[in-house]
Amino acid sequence: MPQKILILLVMEFVLFYVNGHEEKSSLAFVIDRTSSMGKEINQVKITTDKVFNNVINSKTNHIDNFVLVTFDDPKVQVCTVTRNAEEFKNALNKIELVTGGYCPEASMSGIQQALEITYPNSFIYVFTDASANDYTKMEVVKSLSQKKSTQVAEFFLLNY
Repeated sequence: MPQKILILLVMEFVLFYVNGHEEKSSLAFVIDRTSSMGKEINQVKITTDKVFNNVINSKTNHIDNFVLVTFDDPKVQVCTVTRNAEEFKNALNKIELVTGGYCPEASMSGIQQALEITYPNSFIYVFTDASANDYTKMEVVKSLSQKKSTQVAEFFLLNY
């Protein structure tokens, strides 16, 4: 049941903000790939794919490119920046978990990386199950998000 709720929440959130937006923008996904995401990673991939498909199939979307960033501790990786649906889906499917060792994770660095490569007025969705160990970057991330008028939504996943 929680998986279905997650999908519906994300889809509603994305479609509400993405449709009707006037300027070209990016849709970015920032995904925690540490081993603690083991129970959630497949659901995150499914949810991301469904959101991606809904945006692609929307007649009123103004998304110009798609960005996929992963993070663990301390690595942040830009997996793809593309307009090509297949390239995005291939990058999403290639995400593999790495041994995380401990929580928290470098989520602020992942968000910062996404902010730096997306267009202004973009939408960034973050999936993680851990708090940030790089929380000192919060003000930088907040400032950059405001400067670019980009919305960042974090979905904190709980292990059940």
